[in-house]
Amino acid sequence: MAETLEGISSKVYQAIVTVVDHRMLEIKVTRQDFDELKGVVRELAEAQKRTETEVRELAKDIRGLTRSHKDLQRQVGGISNTIGYELEDKSYPILPALLKRDFGAEVGRLYRRFLLYPDGRDDEINIYGEGKRNGQKVYVIGEAKAQLGRRDVDRFVRMLKRVQAFLDAELIPLVLTYAVHPKVEEYAATKGLKIYWSYDLQQPAI
Repeated sequence: MAETLEGISSKVYQAIVTVVDHRMLEIKVTRQDFDELKGVVRELAEAQKRTETEVRELAKDIRGLTRSHKDLQRQVGGISNTIGYELEDKSYPILPALLKRDFGAEVGRLYRRFLLYPDGRDDEINIYGEGKRNGQKVYVIGEAKAQLGRRDVDRFVRMLKRVQAFLDAELIPLVLTYAVHPKVEEYAATKGLKIYWSYDLQQPAI
């Protein structure tokens, strides 16, 4: 009986030793993994620093591109305004004859003008003139665009509503342009706008 208990004790001891060895091995593996993990974390931290640096550089580049884009927009806008002014200047001596031919209106001098509203706002009128048609007062309100777009039409129509409310008289709205897409031309016609092309200003009104 004693031998049996001793044998059992020996087996239990061996089992305990085996479990402890396994546990120690597990602990050793876990430490190795931890060391490797620390290395990975260091690499990730370095990668994050590099990424943050690259992001800062990219942000600088984006700010630079944004400034360049704004500068380009200003330059393009300036060129567009210059072209528009030239188109307006060409129209002033020719349009009165065209307006008489197309609208039966007797119009005097045409010029640029700011309309000042009672609320302090204002609108710049590219082509402004006063005249008469069938004995009634009429105002010529014109817009000049190098290339007329749908948004230009919408902006002009909104301005015409303000002008109409302010002047409280009949308007002759027109647009001068070098180029316009046929669909935009059709859209402008639905808004009651008369389009004159740049070459109309080079031909005598008949």
